[in-house]
Amino acid sequence: MTFTAIIKDGRVTGVGRIVKHGEDKLVDTSPDELADAFRDADEETLPGTDVAIEEAIENPTRYYDYLKYENDSFTFDDGYERSND
Repeated sequence: MTFTAIIKDGRVTGVGRIVKHGEDKLVDTSPDELADAFRDADEETLPGTDVAIEEAIENPTRYYDYLKYENDSFTFDDGYERSND
């Protein structure tokens, strides 16, 4: 399955079958590719949560905002925490 990731200022801001908005960059990817970024993380949980990194590997589209897109690849951002707003 292939879908599109929306990248804004280096952060993954959305995934799915999405229409481009403004300056957002669109990148074709797959859930497996996103999961690989979580597999490469040196963390046991997502920052600021008690969610195991394994959950993000199993459901990468649920946690895409923890990923960055740099140098043509997805990477885990260990300094990112979801806003509670």
